[in-house]
Amino acid sequence: MPKIEIPDNLRAYGVMLQKHHFWLLSLALPLIVLPLLFIANGHLSAGMASARSKINSHLLAIKQVDNKPAHPNEEWETEIKAASDGLKRETFAEWTRFWESQKPLRKWPESLGNDFVSKAEALKPDGQLPSAMLDRYHNGVLDIVRKLPEILGSANAMFKDDSEVKVAAVRTRTPAHLIVWSPDDQMRLFTSFQWDKKPSTSKALLAQEEIWVYQLLCKLIAETNKSAAGAYNAPITRIEQLAVSYPAAEENPGGNGRSRILMPAPQQRSVQTEDSSNPASNPAATEPISRPSNPRFGGGSEDALKAGGSEAEVKDPLRNWIYVDLDGKPLSSNELSASNELQTVHLMPFVIRAVIDQRSLDTFLIQLATAIVPIDVRQVRVNIDSAVGTVSRGSAEQPGTAGVAFRPNDIQVELRGTVALATRPNATLIGLPKEETAVEGAAEALASPPAQPRRSPPSPKPTIPPVGEAVVPASVPADAAEPVPAPADGASHNPQPHQKSSAQTTQFRAFCEVGQEDYV
Repeated sequence: MPKIEIPDNLRAYGVMLQKHHFWLLSLALPLIVLPLLFIANGHLSAGMASARSKINSHLLAIKQVDNKPAHPNEEWETEIKAASDGLKRETFAEWTRFWESQKPLRKWPESLGNDFVSKAEALKPDGQLPSAMLDRYHNGVLDIVRKLPEILGSANAMFKDDSEVKVAAVRTRTPAHLIVWSPDDQMRLFTSFQWDKKPSTSKALLAQEEIWVYQLLCKLIAETNKSAAGAYNAPITRIEQLAVSYPAAEENPGGNGRSRILMPAPQQRSVQTEDSSNPASNPAATEPISRPSNPRFGGGSEDALKAGGSEAEVKDPLRNWIYVDLDGKPLSSNELSASNELQTVHLMPFVIRAVIDQRSLDTFLIQLATAIVPIDVRQVRVNIDSAVGTVSRGSAEQPGTAGVAFRPNDIQVELRGTVALATRPNATLIGLPKEETAVEGAAEALASPPAQPRRSPPSPKPTIPPVGEAVVPASVPADAAEPVPAPADGASHNPQPHQKSSAQTTQFRAFCEVGQEDYV
């Protein structure tokens, strides 16, 4: 490496710098370090300010959360439990109101004795009736069932043996009998209450519940015929089938898997009403639900089912298919027990097949819609079976209506639906403390004004004019309606023009929307 030569005139300066470099460096160092220090301090201050801002924002958020009421802390659990208990009490109060609203339906027959009525009305869930009272119910239930034709307005055909006697009893009806109830259907109902031995408490309670529904439907049919002056102008002239509970449950709820439109018999040809490629609409592709056994309706003895049946039957075979779910599907005993949504209400299916004046169909549906318990009509089908009870246009008399002249407005109607029956309120079932009894738990809530009822009866009720009287169309204004003449026989009659029940007609149309595909 070549040596650097320093000029002679600079050597003196170099020697001086080497001799005094410490002092020179001590003067230059602050000039360099101080600016760097100020720059670093500025960056550090900015970082500290940013961090301080973030910390303050987090502290503010924590303080805001801490100031919230019922925050998830040791007090939050108490607040949530109190709100949950309040909701349970409110639910229980509504359950109790629903149960009390159906008290007029749950009237035990006085013929069973005051002690029986008191004991049955006070019976708690899973309670048992004394053996002597079960014997009394066993001996008296048939007399209770025999009163149904009288409530309906029909002759009684509930005799044990002689079929000719029972048919004659229906045929030779008195003027008070406005309706014919099929003798075979009466005997079917009567037989379901003929028991060989004393019933269990569950069997007696379920049977009485069915009787209450039968009585309700009979009263609604009789109320529809209330305005008739005689059998000749009764809106409903014949009942082909009246069934509730197990006999009314459908293997194909809502008509799934079968044709809903049939051609008249003279044409002798079938019509495919659904898409055959759709498995849901193909009868051959849709497998019907298997109907389980029920000892009440010829399904073997209760003891035999409990001894060798499945787990579903062991629980309570008497409850198989007597109730349905919200979609109309029949429920087995264990399905009913497992359904949380049906603990407060049981939906009992029913079917009514009747011959009715088609002008009175809306009136009958209104009677069902304004009953003391919620009744949901799910299907309305017209002239579904030409072989059973339909009107023959070529004959002078309707089959099975015994002396009633042919009426051109008569049709056969099948109604299917459910009756919503309240269950007895059970505080422990919805999680209320055991010390809160049914009355104590709902006392405060029941003291408040009750909610508006689900349905209110129409006022005034439409009255059906006798055959031959003028009927004012619904489109004619009320002030333009002409008076309807009185019946020729002088009977008391005060029909209401059809246009005055527009609200009822609207309600009828709403009901028809559910099963409008069933109309033919």
